[in-house]
Amino acid sequence: MTDVMEQIKTLSATLDEETTRFHPTGRLLLLGSYESVFLKAVKRKADLLGIDCDLTQYPCPPYKAVVVDRETVPSDIKLTAEVDIDHSYSQGMSSVSQATLALLLALDLVYAKDITIVGRGHAVQDLARHLIDNDATVTVAHSKTPILYGATTGKDVVIYATPTITKDISYDTRDLVIDLGNSVPHPDRFNCPYVNGIGQLTVSVLLNRFARKEHRA
Repeated sequence: MTDVMEQIKTLSATLDEETTRFHPTGRLLLLGSYESVFLKAVKRKADLLGIDCDLTQYPCPPYKAVVVDRETVPSDIKLTAEVDIDHSYSQGMSSVSQATLALLLALDLVYAKDITIVGRGHAVQDLARHLIDNDATVTVAHSKTPILYGATTGKDVVIYATPTITKDISYDTRDLVIDLGNSVPHPDRFNCPYVNGIGQLTVSVLLNRFARKEHRA
């Protein structure tokens, strides 16, 4: 567990160093509730890295990059792919997916590994494809999967990306459990490392995306 957390810190620090080196000068829009835990975490890190950003509930031009907390914005809000750096409304890999992939690659837990993803929402958007491209065998389970226990038994890695788990799951995971939704009951039953979220790395990925976009402009 300590090794996993240290790896998260290392990956985050490396991204933050690159972000600072790019020295983005534009402003980033954080769209959602002022009480959003996610957006407040992004703003805290942005302030530390010297990135100017504004937190508001309604989009307004001329921002070139926007991060959205979809749980706290009106349902009629849409973004163009050009400004949607977290791919909340567009095709592409979400920042959580990118952070998850980076962690698994750093831990050598992708190539020839048997991985189950539980969930198919934004948090794991495009993750399965990238894992397969890196030679993992991937199972995607979801609310309509009849026997979740079977889909999570004997896997090298299981990634839970759902706010609730209402079916029986297996605690027989060999290498790592990543609980993105903080929804797994009785995590102490696992005999492998368990991580309940990778928010620190996700925020670093987002701000690095913004810095890279500014650098290319």
